[in-house]
Amino acid sequence: MFKSSLSPLSLARVVMAIMLVMAIFATAAYAEPAAPTSGEASVPEQCANGGNGESPYCIGSSPIGWINANVNSGKGNYAEDQFVPARLFIDGLVSGYRYCFGFGYDISQDNPGRPAVDYVGQYNFTLPNANPAAYTVHDPSPVAGVVPAPDSSWPIPVDPGLSTQRVGTIDGNSFTGPDPVPGNLYMWGGTITSVGFDDGEPYSNPNSLSGATGIPYDSGAVGEQQSTEFCFTASSTEAVLAVGLHLSKLSYWNAPAYPSGSPFHISNGTRGGKYSHGRTSETDLYCLDCDGGAGTHVNIGRKEAQLSVDAVTVPAAVTLADFSATCSGSTPVITWETVSELTNQGFNLYRGVDSANPDTQLNSTLIPSQGPGSAQGFMYTWTDTTAQPETEYFYWLEDVDFNGGTNMHGPISVMCSAPTAVTLSDLNADSPTVSTLSGWMIALALAALLVGLIAVRRMRTN
Repeated sequence: MFKSSLSPLSLARVVMAIMLVMAIFATAAYAEPAAPTSGEASVPEQCANGGNGESPYCIGSSPIGWINANVNSGKGNYAEDQFVPARLFIDGLVSGYRYCFGFGYDISQDNPGRPAVDYVGQYNFTLPNANPAAYTVHDPSPVAGVVPAPDSSWPIPVDPGLSTQRVGTIDGNSFTGPDPVPGNLYMWGGTITSVGFDDGEPYSNPNSLSGATGIPYDSGAVGEQQSTEFCFTASSTEAVLAVGLHLSKLSYWNAPAYPSGSPFHISNGTRGGKYSHGRTSETDLYCLDCDGGAGTHVNIGRKEAQLSVDAVTVPAAVTLADFSATCSGSTPVITWETVSELTNQGFNLYRGVDSANPDTQLNSTLIPSQGPGSAQGFMYTWTDTTAQPETEYFYWLEDVDFNGGTNMHGPISVMCSAPTAVTLSDLNADSPTVSTLSGWMIALALAALLVGLIAVRRMRTN
């Protein structure tokens, strides 16, 4: 039997020492979860849906799927007024902890300014089955057409500069489209708790709630950025925020074209020197609960994803339903009907006697569009009063867009006959022809009268 030679006091000291050592080891075994490391914490990506739009699910191997690179015409295929799915992938999180960050986009580029991404909306407005959770812990093996349910959503605020106040301008032109209906932000791996800055402003530029008016979205030499903030509570080590980038409709800005290069950007962090909710810089990922509640700041560094202008199709200024020519007597009448006039200023009408040579412009000034920028169609008629009968004419119709660009339709052809009429000339009383004709006509009339009288007498006799 073991018998200790230590006194009760000494034994108590040994026990306390052992407990202290155990506490030290326990403390060493548990450490405050590390904050996200720079370069891994926040990556913006856009959906490369394929050069022919063959990957509407945003899944597949490079260059198809979610990429943090330039999406050119070989990787993506979108159209004006569509939404490009984009996501912000945030790594290195601690489940249950609160975070605040932001994202931005280029609302314009070039000088003078041209519209790029004029606002953000729901990620799946254009590609309903795009999967922002693909290849993350939330959906490591994605299946085409199957999108896991997000963990949270939040209404995207409408930019007041494009809606209630209409104070934002690009190249001096205000937004003339309908008020945007942006939809929702969606998140996998977290619960969104707020969107916008803590001073009540939904976006960084312009400061519209303060009553500012006429603030340009293109005041810089290369355009302007827009951005917003969001806060969330993580439920995973990885979170994905999904948003759609609206490709500006040029006619809504009276813009002749998109900016050159790759103007459609999404970036991590906020823009314009604005940040709040405890963040200390534009690219600061702030963890409110890290470091025992003291909070930690990690400057992620700016990262961007771009879409090239050659991956975006702008519809033709005019879509024609009919272009034809008929005759009204000996006069050609040219008619045309449009399906839409999305970027149309008006028309020019040309004529020629050779199918390869439109050598005469019939209108001295532009024939104005009945609905510039309209998605509806209209009817037009032109009567060619200078045309000569018995001549085949060829006609061409030229539409002119807002930038002065032109597109020629035709030719069509028509030949109208000369008018036919009886000319009563040299018919006088002395003419033998007239005399002979008159005599026969009188004789016939008298004969008809005589027959009628005989018939009447016989009826009375009976």
